[in-house]
Amino acid sequence: MPRIVDHDQRRTEILDLCLPLFARQGYSALSMRGLARALNVSTGTLYYYFENKESLFEAMVLRLSKREVAAAISLIPKNATQELRLTLLGGFVEAHMAELQQVLQVAIEYQRHQPDTNSKTFLKDTLDTYREAIKQNFALSEFMSETILSMLIGMIIQRLLDPNAVNLQDHLLQLNQKFDLNYSDT
Repeated sequence: MPRIVDHDQRRTEILDLCLPLFARQGYSALSMRGLARALNVSTGTLYYYFENKESLFEAMVLRLSKREVAAAISLIPKNATQELRLTLLGGFVEAHMAELQQVLQVAIEYQRHQPDTNSKTFLKDTLDTYREAIKQNFALSEFMSETILSMLIGMIIQRLLDPNAVNLQDHLLQLNQKFDLNYSDT
């Protein structure tokens, strides 16, 4: 009897295993053949699910960003104060720092090796996912959402370069005090 394969689940499994491979070897150095070998699947299997390395990479980043946003949002109670929201966001970033650093590293390398308009649009759209989640879940203006996103990206990069450099909680709470980011349901 032939084995029944859940193609959506198989595609998801492949995507979930790819980030460490891209982070370790780099976007440009990793070929579809290398991915297939590392994932212990045939190259044909990868091409069945993904048109090429770029589409696989973009699907992986899209899945990661949606998963990260959903996980961070799930931690925030609906009636939480802005201070608690920022504290929980900081805690989430701390808990997922290694993965967030890997995503940033491979996204930067992807941009470097795929400097076309499509890759820039894809990465901008990915950032918009995070920006919109901040805007909606913190009831902030576009400018303040962009400010928090920029600050978080900067902190993640700074932590990559100097692991003891930044205390996320202190920075986010200082931002809250400086700009009086009062949350309201309106």
